[in-house]
Amino acid sequence: MKPIEFFKACIANGIPRRSFKVALVVGPILTLINQGNVLFAGEGLSWIKVILTFLVPYCVASVGAVSAGVAYERANGATHQSSAHEKQNHGACQPPSSPVSSAHLEARGIWSFPLESTRPRYP
Repeated sequence: MKPIEFFKACIANGIPRRSFKVALVVGPILTLINQGNVLFAGEGLSWIKVILTFLVPYCVASVGAVSAGVAYERANGATHQSSAHEKQNHGACQPPSSPVSSAHLEARGIWSFPLESTRPRYP
């Protein structure tokens, strides 16, 4: 993926909103860890450090979401290509089924959301 495509994916499909929420949760915790002694001593905070402390989890969450989406697309693309190839060369061959189905995981409360509706779409 080209850098410009990666950047476009970072600002699309709800990723900024989710990353902002992560930064709002993680940022204050990291600020307390990194500058707690200065804050409790009543000294002045380094606002550049505070901004960077919020910016880092935002960037990590954004890059993680896009990377996960790209990996998901690659895995699905490879599966669909091999399935089409197998059907073409071997008739109606199907890949072996998984011993643990998604219905089984949903019933046990381990996996209770549909992946298709939550995965990001890329241009």
